[in-house]
Amino acid sequence: MITSEKDYPFVECATFADQIKEKGMMWQNNWHFVNYPYLDEGGSVNDFPNFKPDPHTVELAIQDIMDWLMNKGDLATNFVYQNVMNHSIGTEEDGRSFALRLLIHYVGDLHQPLHATARVDSKYPKGDAGGNFFKLPEYLGAKNLHSVWDSVMYLWTSTPPMPFSYGDWVSFSMNTTLIEEKHKITPGEWKNLDIHQWALESFEISKASVYPGIKEGEALPDEYIAKNQDIIQRQIVLGGLRLSNIIQTIFQVQCLETSGVDCIQIE
Repeated sequence: MITSEKDYPFVECATFADQIKEKGMMWQNNWHFVNYPYLDEGGSVNDFPNFKPDPHTVELAIQDIMDWLMNKGDLATNFVYQNVMNHSIGTEEDGRSFALRLLIHYVGDLHQPLHATARVDSKYPKGDAGGNFFKLPEYLGAKNLHSVWDSVMYLWTSTPPMPFSYGDWVSFSMNTTLIEEKHKITPGEWKNLDIHQWALESFEISKASVYPGIKEGEALPDEYIAKNQDIIQRQIVLGGLRLSNIIQTIFQVQCLETSGVDCIQIE
């Protein structure tokens, strides 16, 4: 389906959910975010009747994929399962492989604050699409607030060539080690499997750090960039650890079901 996976497929497939949009799979586009309204002019969300967020959010998508892969709940009411399998993905195992790739991407998305936020005000009564409508002077390819946060405040403004070369893999591994050493996450944070809480954490970051102190059409202040590089890098580490916990939880359940023994020790 895509050609970006080779020697490091778990990481290389992280962009899968975006890549397949160009292959007729926009049906999962709204599963990448949840729009909690940031009312920067005050008032109530009831003042904006045209703000109508899709109920099929990244929160629900992550939970449904986890339930599917852990054989929990009724698949007849699992909206991810129903959509994936109804779009001719293939066998049940093909569908589970597809869903796992979505999960890897969506967990990352939810830790990007603007994937949990829509600024709603008189200019954007339907929401600002998670900062996509917040235009900024183009710099290193980033030209709106959402793309700046996606780029970790201009640190990585393009997707590297994939499949990864060995040299690229070593380079990214070193960068990952550096930011992980810089941002220490407590087990209480990364072991938390409350998906809704993750979304609220991202939303709080948007309210406190993403929107205040900047204006549309103006370059972002240096102090804003420096402060928020630390914030988004911490979110990357937190999201990665939580993804690891999810993956271990899913496959521990599968192992217990198939062999009757606890195959994975989560530390």
